Amino acid sequence: MSLLRNYFSGYLSFRSSETGRAWAREREEKKRLLSHAFSEKMLKEASDEEFVNVLTNALSSLWAMAIWTRREERINTIISRNGVKKLRDMFYYLIYSDDPLEVRFDNFRKNVWGLGAAAITEILCFVEPKKYAMWNKKVVSAIENLGLLEDFTRTLSRKKASVLEINGHQYVRILEFLDGLRRE
Repeated sequence: MSLLRNYFSGYLSFRSSETGRAWAREREEKKRLLSHAFSEKMLKEASDEEFVNVLTNALSSLWAMAIWTRREERINTIISRNGVKKLRDMFYYLIYSDDPLEVRFDNFRKNVWGLGAAAITEILCFVEPKKYAMWNKKVVSAIENLGLLEDFTRTLSRKKASVLEINGHQYVRILEFLDGLRRE
């Protein structure tokens, strides 16, 4: 796949630039923030006040939340509609349960109001980047630029227009596909 190699070569050049290094620092900071916010200790032991403060900062940092012009209001609504205990329990289940990923993913989507696939996968990716990947418009666009989207949408049994709205089974398939690209 020479196209993939060309993109990867460009990526390596970008990473060595000042912009690329700044981007890497931002990602490391975000990883620290989200790893702390969704750590077992924070989800199980922190006071409600501390958890809400850390959760608010974590959700504010998500690229998936950037579409909201009144982001703080949206985050407050997510917290109030779901409740602090439910959010703690659902994030703990999503990240730390031994149940299959597709079950955890679908259960979270079904039971937590206000966070879609892009937000969920972004959190998972930054908490455990070797295990999970983000799924958002930029990832879909990259797959399309590689000329792989049409075949990939058939694999997911989805139309291109709805490829962002995924279920747990499809997310597992996405991870398998992206892992294959990473290995190549």
